[in-house]
Amino acid sequence: MASPIYYGEMTAQLRAFWERLMFPWLSYSNGTFEAPKKMLVTMIYTMNTTPEQAPMTLQNMHNVEMYIGLALGVEVEVLQANNTTQVNNYNIYDFRRRNCRGKKTMARHTLGRRRSKSI
Repeated sequence: MASPIYYGEMTAQLRAFWERLMFPWLSYSNGTFEAPKKMLVTMIYTMNTTPEQAPMTLQNMHNVEMYIGLALGVEVEVLQANNTTQVNNYNIYDFRRRNCRGKKTMARHTLGRRRSKSI
């Protein structure tokens, strides 16, 4: 599953998908989640933050990852792409408050793993 991160959250489409996928797995009798079978899951997040800012940006996703991992009985792998570009040409927009020099070059080289597990 993949989602760009806007304002520290995954897109509404991905959130709705996960909620509808996980809801049938909830047991109201004992408050647990249990999926019908185990599935490996990788979450891919793209964001316009530096690798140093990413942990703060992604803190909202930890609960979703935790519930998915509990329900499936697996550790959720997370890949993140940092410092992604928002526009093709930064020179024609007013980005004075942001340091955009070398943005495309840096974006190509900052795909990193927050947590990893071999699949």
